[in-house]
Amino acid sequence: KLVVMQGKTSSPSPTPAPMMKNLQIAFKYSCICFLFVLARSIYLMATYDPGADIYMQSKTSFTDLVFFYLPTLAFYTCLVWSHRSYIRQTPQYSFTGILVISLLFLLITYCLTYANGYLGYHLYYKKHSLPQSQTGLLGLIEAFSQPKEPKFSPFNDLLWYPVKDMIRLARAGLVRELIHYMITTKAIILLLVLYYESLYYLFRKYHQQNWYYILPVIIKWKLTEITRKPKWYFYILLIPFVRLYLLYIINRQIARDFRKGEPLALVMTFLPSFGYGIVGLNSGEEPAISTDTEGK
Repeated sequence: KLVVMQGKTSSPSPTPAPMMKNLQIAFKYSCICFLFVLARSIYLMATYDPGADIYMQSKTSFTDLVFFYLPTLAFYTCLVWSHRSYIRQTPQYSFTGILVISLLFLLITYCLTYANGYLGYHLYYKKHSLPQSQTGLLGLIEAFSQPKEPKFSPFNDLLWYPVKDMIRLARAGLVRELIHYMITTKAIILLLVLYYESLYYLFRKYHQQNWYYILPVIIKWKLTEITRKPKWYFYILLIPFVRLYLLYIINRQIARDFRKGEPLALVMTFLPSFGYGIVGLNSGEEPAISTDTEGK
């Protein structure tokens, strides 16, 4: 729409392109998250003991544990904030847009963390590390305990190595280590955030109270309720493996409510972070049936 003022023709300032806006949101919250990574790096440098194992010295006291897990908590929080910021700024938000922001956030935080590790190694650790004094097996152990120059490998660091390590831990039966690894791996964090946010908005579209998405048991109960299934479905959903068939039936009903096909029900059953996101995190998608059961 053109505006004519004093004989001059001017146009209104253009709105930023969707991709540029997504990049701005991802970069903003990546920088906030990086501040916590930087704080941990400064703390580790201040407490660095060249004669100790660098991989164990960050887990020896309560303060060390706080600084070790603080960047992980910041990653959770900033990822959620980036999604909320996108939804607030975009009236017609979409799951594709949220997915793009998530991937940009993941990549930018990785690049910033890599740059921090690279500079920290060359500017501090390389100068303060003790020279290797052992040979053979003892030399390998000593070399492993010393800081190393990080390598830039996003695919391996974010996906391949975590999956390989989780498979190894699962085969070894190390359940506690496996759970710890899952809740601190960024790719898994991304899937968890997408899953719970999708349920949050899905329940809201079915006029359910938003906090229902918090507990897994309540999630199964409410999924049974919003799809108008018998109550005994809920008890079967508590049984591992057996529940997959009934869960597929429930998801098929949700797909029908949103006028989708059965392939989406399969995606919701086996890839719930993406399947529920397609119906829950798209502002234009609403269920065809009204189930006003809020407060039940």
